[in-house]
Amino acid sequence: MFGQKLNDAQLKQYVREIPSGGDLFRAGEVGKTMFLVLQGSVGLFDTTRDGKELLIGKIGWGQVVGEQSIVGEPPYHRIYTARSLSWTRALEFDIEGMKFIEKIVPDFSLRILQITAKWLNRTNQIINILRPTHSVERFIRCLCFLATQEEVLANTNTHNLTVDHIEVLSGIDPFVIQDYLSHLVTHKIITEMSGGYRINNPPKFVEELLALRDELEAAARPLTLRAAA
Repeated sequence: MFGQKLNDAQLKQYVREIPSGGDLFRAGEVGKTMFLVLQGSVGLFDTTRDGKELLIGKIGWGQVVGEQSIVGEPPYHRIYTARSLSWTRALEFDIEGMKFIEKIVPDFSLRILQITAKWLNRTNQIINILRPTHSVERFIRCLCFLATQEEVLANTNTHNLTVDHIEVLSGIDPFVIQDYLSHLVTHKIITEMSGGYRINNPPKFVEELLALRDELEAAARPLTLRAAA
C-alpha cells in the first residue's frame, strides 16, 4: 500500500477531507483527478434501471479510485459515483500531481498501472457475461463472476447475491432473475436471506450451478433479456 510512504507536509496541497456521505465524484462527470484514500472508506455506486443506487464496491486505506481519469483517454466520463462511507481523508491529484508524488514514492506509477490492470481484467470478465444472447447463459456467467469478486461486492463476501447486482451486470429482467434464483433455492444451492441470497457451499457452487444449466433453460421465459434503454 502507499499510505506509509507519504509525508503530509509534502502533500498538504493534495489533501481532501470528505464528510460521511460526501461525494468524491459522480457518475457522468468528466474526470481529471484520482484519489488515494488515507483514512476512512469509500463506496462505489452504480444505478439500476429504476434509478436506485446500488453499492457495488468499497475501498479503504492505501487504495485508489478514479485512476481511469489519469490513465484513460480524455475526456473521461466517470462510470460510477464514489461516496464516502465514513469521514474520509484522501489525496486528490491530476497527472501533474501524480508526477510530483512519483518523486516521493518511486514505484507509485507502477502501482497505479497494476491497479488499472486488475480493473481492466474485471471489465473483460463483465464483457464476457454480456456476450451470450440467452439469459440463462448470462445468468450463469454472472453468478460465476460474482462468486469470485468478494473484494468488490457491497457485502464484501462471496456468500451474498442480490437481484440488483445480477441485473446491473447481466441486463436480465429482474423477474427472470428471481425465477432463476428461486430454482437454485429449490435445489438448496443458495438460501434466501434478508437482502439477498447466501451460497450454501462456495467451493462447489460453480459445479452445482453448471449442473442445473438444462433445468434453468427449460424454465426460462420467452422474453428473458431486458430491453435496451
